[in-house]
Amino acid sequence: MKTEPDAITWLETVVSAETASDIVAHRKAKRCTLTARAAKTIAHQLSLIPEELREEAIDHWQNMDWRGFKAEWAMRAISQATARRGIVGAAINMVTNDGQGNNRGFGRHVQQLPAIAKH
Repeated sequence: MKTEPDAITWLETVVSAETASDIVAHRKAKRCTLTARAAKTIAHQLSLIPEELREEAIDHWQNMDWRGFKAEWAMRAISQATARRGIVGAAINMVTNDGQGNNRGFGRHVQQLPAIAKH
């Protein structure tokens, strides 16, 4: 008879042992048992996320204090956060410089205000 892998084993197929332990601790803090079946489902959902974004997705999951996890939820949140960072970054570059470190944006006018005020 074949034995089914335990919860940690399922999680370790897609994340490090440390991250798997963190997931178990999060579920325990939420008073949710982590069965092998639930871990298999979470591992599958995590496998749908690009490897370079998994840690960020797990951080979001835990920061939002969710019991469960769906790749779609995490990816939507990550893409929205990335878009916000992009908009804010673009606005800052527009105000301070031309995006290449040259003081050609609106910021040059702001820096000239003290000189203009003296006149």
